[in-house]
Amino acid sequence: MTETYKVREPRAAPAVETSTFKNFVGGEWVAPSTNAYFDNRNPASPNDVIGRFPDSDQRDVEAAVRSARRGFEIWSRTPAPARGDVLRRVGDLLVERKEAIANAMTREMGKVLDETRGDVQEGIDTAYYAATEGRR
Repeated sequence: MTETYKVREPRAAPAVETSTFKNFVGGEWVAPSTNAYFDNRNPASPNDVIGRFPDSDQRDVEAAVRSARRGFEIWSRTPAPARGDVLRRVGDLLVERKEAIANAMTREMGKVLDETRGDVQEGIDTAYYAATEGRR
């Protein structure tokens, strides 16, 4: 007895609006000085464009470094317990958004979801640990 199987054509992925990202410099989202972007694709589904990201150059890096130096001056004068409070809040936000972050990481890297959940948990644990160091 022979069975016949009908092969279905794969369905096209639903259209998803692709986000265009910018660089975060000096507390603002800014376009790259090149005005160029590249597509980041899901390695498990190359037609899935995760987003368009800045194709930055040295000028963008230098602007970010200048901004980071200014930020360091402020941050280094912030009392350690207050810095710990910021890191604790980072941990709280990671907890709140753990599943969404893990899903985004899996989509971007093609990594198994359980592994990316573990990666996010590691970030949570590190944030909470670093928060306690502010008191020591």
